[in-house]
Amino acid sequence: MLLDMSQILSGAVDSLDFSYTLSAARVPYAGATEEGATADAADAHSDTNDGDGEALPVVFEDVVVTAPVRVTGTVVNRAGYITLRAEAGVSYRTHCARCLAEVEDTAYFLCEKTVADEKGLLRLENTDNDDYVQIRGGKLDLDAPVCDEILLSFPMRILCSDDCKGLCAGCGADLNYEICRCTRKVVDPRLAKLAALLETMPDDEE
Repeated sequence: MLLDMSQILSGAVDSLDFSYTLSAARVPYAGATEEGATADAADAHSDTNDGDGEALPVVFEDVVVTAPVRVTGTVVNRAGYITLRAEAGVSYRTHCARCLAEVEDTAYFLCEKTVADEKGLLRLENTDNDDYVQIRGGKLDLDAPVCDEILLSFPMRILCSDDCKGLCAGCGADLNYEICRCTRKVVDPRLAKLAALLETMPDDEE
């Protein structure tokens, strides 16, 4: 989404609230129709002609986004110092990294950025700060920083619970609900040769 910044830049208002849904082209979700996704992709491509480059979908391995991603936030101008604050909630379905059980949850992300003017200059001449978004053509691209935050902050390893016991490496039993069914004693491979040697040694009683 491109937010019209004319009121902020002219000083007519000190803050702008926004609320919108990310397109399926940005964050694909289950249930999005092919026609809708195609239209979203066209809109996203059109938007980024004035934004920060090609629109790329956020894709997570083994994670299905189950609903459109809703974004809300505010742009505030404090005596020429402009900041962006955006919050996004991502409902998803995936599998536990330990026991492979299905997990459904919602993750929330907060994006806070300094906003630069049309020339990319920051108030107080903070030229060393590269963590900012830039106004272009009087508009601010909200999608790019929000998607970046989701991509960078999304959990790499998701568990069904913090104390999940996982699966037995031998029999595959779910140790949260079952007892290990392994009957064969597993020998430490570092001691395997010693165990074999002991089996060939004569019994002391003989």
